[in-house]
Amino acid sequence: MNILLGIIGVVIGLLVIKFREPIYRFSGKFGFAEKFFGSGGTLSFYLIFGCLLVILSIVYASGFLENIVYKLFSGYF
Repeated sequence: MNILLGIIGVVIGLLVIKFREPIYRFSGKFGFAEKFFGSGGTLSFYLIFGCLLVILSIVYASGFLENIVYKLFSGYF
């Protein structure tokens, strides 16, 4: 199941990267992204979001994300 969700996440992330311009035209500008990244910040936000989604999906599919979360939060529970 993890591998299937990882593949779906990678595909969605790559689609966000590839089609960030049409997504931008559909959704419009994000005020926080334009303020934080400057002019063209919304497109940069979509690029960073897509890259992070691809990376996190690969880490999740490999099972490494569970180890990271367990090691970070095992002392609190």
